[in-house]
Amino acid sequence: MRSEDEPPTFHDRGHVYGPIRISANPDGSVARLLVHPATREAFIRDRIAIFFIRDPRDIIVSSYYSFGFTHALSSVDEIRESQLAVRGEIQEQSLDEYAIKQASVQRAHFDRLFELLQICERGVLLKYEDMIGNFDRFASQLRTRLSVEDEVMEAIYQRTRPLKTEDPASHRRSGEVNGFRSKLRASTIELVNDQLGENLNRFGYRH
Repeated sequence: MRSEDEPPTFHDRGHVYGPIRISANPDGSVARLLVHPATREAFIRDRIAIFFIRDPRDIIVSSYYSFGFTHALSSVDEIRESQLAVRGEIQEQSLDEYAIKQASVQRAHFDRLFELLQICERGVLLKYEDMIGNFDRFASQLRTRLSVEDEVMEAIYQRTRPLKTEDPASHRRSGEVNGFRSKLRASTIELVNDQLGENLNRFGYRH
């Protein structure tokens, strides 16, 4: 059995690896063993890579509820302790306070994504918003890099439909697009947009 402290082995063919979240705790074992090695320029340059993004403002709202209240805790002691610490910090903040603080964090993540997109010669950019609102486009773009059978694509479609009614107690709270507009104050959105403006433009998100 592979040790939890042993880096994964990346095979040249026949395997798909993910998700590899650049938002992982930079000091944790997941970042050290998986994210950092997989996002090195020399590694990713000639790999097939799928960059899957969502409006960073919706990410902020989703992460507030998920990491602050509903996300399952890891069985790994190190990760669990970190999760509990983050949960406590989030629960001491309002959603708007959290959003203002997190805007710079998301800006850094999207800056890094943009850098990796420029480096990766066989990358493709997929958007959550297309998966929800234009699934044919999403599927077509995915299939430029992966061979996906029709029944698998149909299963992806069915599993990704937004909930008709928001469930605040569920890890999958809603899944709607542009939900931040009804969750955040207008003044908060303006402050967040100021922080994220360049990346909103880069990735085609409306201010």
